[in-house]
Amino acid sequence: MAFIIVGSSGVVIDTAGFAFPKHTATAFAVGDIVTNSVTNNGLIRATSSHDNNGATPLFGIAINAPAAATTEAIVAQLVDGMILEVDLANNSSTAHNMQRMTLTDHNTLNNAGTDSAADTAIFTQIRPVGDATDKKALVVVKGVAGQVTA
Repeated sequence: MAFIIVGSSGVVIDTAGFAFPKHTATAFAVGDIVTNSVTNNGLIRATSSHDNNGATPLFGIAINAPAAATTEAIVAQLVDGMILEVDLANNSSTAHNMQRMTLTDHNTLNNAGTDSAADTAIFTQIRPVGDATDKKALVVVKGVAGQVTA
């Protein structure tokens, strides 16, 4: 299920989301991380190459699963303090706790075992979820583009 909102730390989260314009080239799945594409006039699925402080910042999490031809998607905006259960590229480990992670693609985080200082590393692992082979963890969002952070 990719990214699931499970709570927040010090912030109120709108888990119902809001209807935002969506580019019609790609379908979204529930839990996909999406980004704003100014050139496409709408949201698209995020990739590992999206620049959090550039023209295509990470934007939110798909709450519904619109087909490719759909022009709107229900999305909850990423907010600093949001707590998410995420899918990982590798087996989960407590050795990754408090490491910052980047996207592998729209539905997976790269838990390579080293802290990432990249501006797209806005996901910090709190702890693994389930067995290591489940490849899941709880993360906190910190450093979303355009937000004032303490």
